[in-house]
Amino acid sequence: MKFVRYTLGTLFAIAAVVLGIYVGLFVMFIGGITDLIDGAKADPTDGKMITWGVVKMLLGSISGWIVAYFFGAISVYFFTGESRSKRRKLKKSRV
Repeated sequence: MKFVRYTLGTLFAIAAVVLGIYVGLFVMFIGGITDLIDGAKADPTDGKMITWGVVKMLLGSISGWIVAYFFGAISVYFFTGESRSKRRKLKKSRV
């Protein structure tokens, strides 16, 4: 059972790093740059697309950290969580 917990913890830790970088860097930051460029290149300049591109660029690091923190918290649970309760059963008292 420990092997499964550590394996899942390791997989979620790797997923935290990979997905945090993917969402923060590629989806938000680079996607924001392409939205900014596409909005500027449009025939009538599209202000909404330019604004959305700037907002995506500014919020990219925050969204990457949120995704990484979420998967990291799951990973920590697998590394430190207990698989079953170690609570002692109380003896029945005679009245």
